Order: sequence, then C-alpha cells, then structure tokens
Amino acid sequence: MAKKIRLSTKDEQSVFIGKVIDLPIKKESIKKMSITLFNDPEPCVIHESYSVSKLTEGLSEQQKKLKTRVKLTSLELDLSYLELVNLDDLYIEVVK
Repeated sequence: MAKKIRLSTKDEQSVFIGKVIDLPIKKESIKKMSITLFNDPEPCVIHESYSVSKLTEGLSEQQKKLKTRVKLTSLELDLSYLELVNLDDLYIEVVK
C-alpha cells in the first residue's frame, strides 16, 4: 500500500496530502512523457497513467527513504512536471 505524503510550507500549512501518484501534474509534461514512451501526443487513459507513474517514479523512490520532514528541493530531483507553485519553499514528509 502506497503511503501518503504531505507537502507543506515552512509554517506547516498543507499544500497537498495524498499519494505521490495523485500529485497535480502539468498536462504538457504528461504529453511529453507519452510522446517519449509511446510516440503518442494524445495519450489514452492507459498511456496517461503510465506517463504519470514514470514522471513520479523518482519521487516515489525518495518517499520510501524519508524519515523526517525535509525541504522538497533537497531531494535533488527534477520536479518541473509538478503543477505546484513555489516548489523551492515546500517541505515533504510521509504521513499515515
């Protein structure tokens, strides 16, 4: 069972709580990944879902190693695919 993460601001205001796979992803990033993987610029649900899982793969792996709340950018991942503002100011932690 996939654990949930919490993205929050420095002052602990939650921005997102949920599974990594459910993070808001830019449509353009999904389209680019679908083209890379399947040469499909208009992905069906299956290609879209797989593209999202590939985009979030690195973050999912890092999530498994998280023990405490850390700055999101300290994970040293390309998170440009996320549909979130101020990524540099967000923190991540695993929640129950």
